[in-house]
Amino acid sequence: MQHKKVLVYAFLANNVGDDLFVRLLCERYPQATFYISRQAVRSASLRALPNLKPSRRVTLAVKLTGLEAKLVNRGIRCALPFRIARLLSRRYPVGVYIAGSVFVQRGRRWAGGVRRQLQRTLLTRSYLIVSANFGPYADEGYRAAYAECFSRVTDVCFRDSYSKALFPALANVRWAPDAAFTLPARERPERPVAMISVLLCSRAGRPEALRQMEPAYEQKLFELACRLQERGLETCFVAFCADQRDDEVARRLDARCREAGFANASVLCYDGDLDALLDAFAACRCVVASRFHAMVIGWRLGKPVMPLCYDDKMRHALQDVPFFAGYDILHID
Repeated sequence: MQHKKVLVYAFLANNVGDDLFVRLLCERYPQATFYISRQAVRSASLRALPNLKPSRRVTLAVKLTGLEAKLVNRGIRCALPFRIARLLSRRYPVGVYIAGSVFVQRGRRWAGGVRRQLQRTLLTRSYLIVSANFGPYADEGYRAAYAECFSRVTDVCFRDSYSKALFPALANVRWAPDAAFTLPARERPERPVAMISVLLCSRAGRPEALRQMEPAYEQKLFELACRLQERGLETCFVAFCADQRDDEVARRLDARCREAGFANASVLCYDGDLDALLDAFAACRCVVASRFHAMVIGWRLGKPVMPLCYDDKMRHALQDVPFFAGYDILHID
């Protein structure tokens, strides 16, 4: 991608994993210039990248393709938004969609999402999908529609073999480990700290079975933190995404530890400073990972990791490594 103008699509909500994706992409190709929606760049770490440029053109193009997707979901066909988006995108020869769990079926109105992906294949001469996974999905028509869409993509690189196996007829579909595995080594003096990444099980949109596990999940993390502190380790509850309310869980568990007389607890809420978070992981002794990228970062930095699986993306990644299968939050007891 040297000397290229690249249009980047990413799901950026001040989330560790997605911010790390974009940073690694920009650092891997320093001679390319990456253009992204102005609304997407929220973290200080991304704003500091010299070859990542927020663009009004990209912002408008993304909004227009999103508008057409909404119209398609309502049964309305209108080509005008796409035509304008195509005019706005002509200066970018390459488009890259770097994201994780973005092909999950949510309800029955999924035609608009497929349409948006089809549009993206036409906005640039080359369109790449990087480090995504496919599913869960309930409708075979959903998978078939995306198979047709993916057939028009230059390259689809899934981050697990399960997703690749869903599209055996497509030669342009492959798999490679998650992009975060390219994170450079990071040496820091070790401290007796256990990093515990948390998530809000009851967040809207999560499966009902997971939502019901919230009390048992938080109780088990509390017990684990107390046991670790009894063994002389500090515990740091890590919130990877405040937008998804991880911070509420981290603060709740920290308060419970202190009420129980365990003072060696702390909270780290990701605020857009990737280096600070990565330094903390590099210096810790072990990782308890409820978040997918806490697991990957822990592995990449050479730490013992206890995965707590809350969805298929973690389970499939663990099957590919291969590694100890971790613990399923649905059976946390």
